[in-house]
Amino acid sequence: MLSRLPPKRRLVVQGSLSRQPVAQIIRDALLAEFEKNGHLLNSSNKDIAITGEITTFWFDMQIGFATVEFMGTVGVNLKVVNSKTNEVLLTQPYQGYYNEKSMGGYVGTWERVMNMALERMVNQVSADPKFIKALQTI
Repeated sequence: MLSRLPPKRRLVVQGSLSRQPVAQIIRDALLAEFEKNGHLLNSSNKDIAITGEITTFWFDMQIGFATVEFMGTVGVNLKVVNSKTNEVLLTQPYQGYYNEKSMGGYVGTWERVMNMALERMVNQVSADPKFIKALQTI
């Protein structure tokens, strides 16, 4: 589970106001990726604990002469711990960034940008050989 996370914030996701805090959105995205990759997520088997801290959840835009650039960043520090021995197997930062330029902002632009940044961060976690090795240690 992710811990030490920032306070609840409301976020628009897929066109509707989400009551989920940012931490829950990131946690759900990571859990979905773990399940997709065949990692057993069982609360009764607590061999490994994954904790984390959100370091960045940021959206910005720069207005140019003829375009608007939208930029999103999602970053976390994850820690993989052997629950039986409390040995820290991995501490690693991960960050996803996405930007796009367009002639203007359209409905849903910032949601799309933040979702892509989140997806890139999650992909970075799941493709990290050190993270995979830490999960396979036990």
